[in-house]
Amino acid sequence: MKIFNSLVTAYFYVFIAYLISHAINDTPKKREAALENAIKAGRTVRAVLVKRRATRRKIPGTHEFWSSIGYYKYEYKGKSYKYKYWADNPPSTLKLYFVKNPAKATVAGALSPVVINWPLVFIIVAVVLYFT
Repeated sequence: MKIFNSLVTAYFYVFIAYLISHAINDTPKKREAALENAIKAGRTVRAVLVKRRATRRKIPGTHEFWSSIGYYKYEYKGKSYKYKYWADNPPSTLKLYFVKNPAKATVAGALSPVVINWPLVFIIVAVVLYFT
């Protein structure tokens, strides 16, 4: 029972920490700074459309509509990566940016300056709570 209590409490603490961190660190000004740093450091890649698929998306309680998802492939330093992009009409190429990990490359508007390993934080908090 103690392990369950420590896991639930750790989830609560880490969730609150995530919300606070997101509110403090993920502002438009910091997003622009992260984008500029990625461009200066050469952390940009060009993704090429591999496959396009039309899907029906539902918004709970309102309506449903048709949209497309584009499956992209890009390479960075000899390794291949994949990226999914929702749009009405996915373009044939996308320019993607990343902060540290090329596997987490994304479009400019979705680039987040914060790189925190939340599962690791959760495990550490759970272990500390269990042994206290």
